[in-house]
Amino acid sequence: MERFTAFTVILSSVERNLHKLKSEKMSAYGLRATHLTCMIHIEISPDGLTPTEIAQACSIDKAFVSRITADLIAHEFIKINEKFNDGRKYRQKYILTDKGFNVLKEVKESFDSIMENIQENITDYEMRCFLKVLHTVNDNISKEVSKI
Repeated sequence: MERFTAFTVILSSVERNLHKLKSEKMSAYGLRATHLTCMIHIEISPDGLTPTEIAQACSIDKAFVSRITADLIAHEFIKINEKFNDGRKYRQKYILTDKGFNVLKEVKESFDSIMENIQENITDYEMRCFLKVLHTVNDNISKEVSKI
């Protein structure tokens, strides 16, 4: 199989399988995989994220961000960071609530055993190298995309 085809098929399969795992974990909370992805991105941004930033980080359109944030607010997993609230909806930053942090912690902990199974027969060093290479590949793809 040529490199591009192999790369595309493998990454698509990985993404599809991870999506299934995330969806299964989030179904306990009445949510889906994309909700988890958004919560993770919001968590790693201390001041929160605007809807535009969420859309970019999660690779989803702004209309979908609106539905996702509405769901997460309804579940009391996120809230508006009042420190950055100037009344303009598109500039509001969302942060996790304590409840959101706790749910995210639970979900991440449930993935610990899954990650152990995924890493079966792979040393920590090999996994670190793999992730470093994957990060570099992603950066290089991003550079190519920016040329479009």
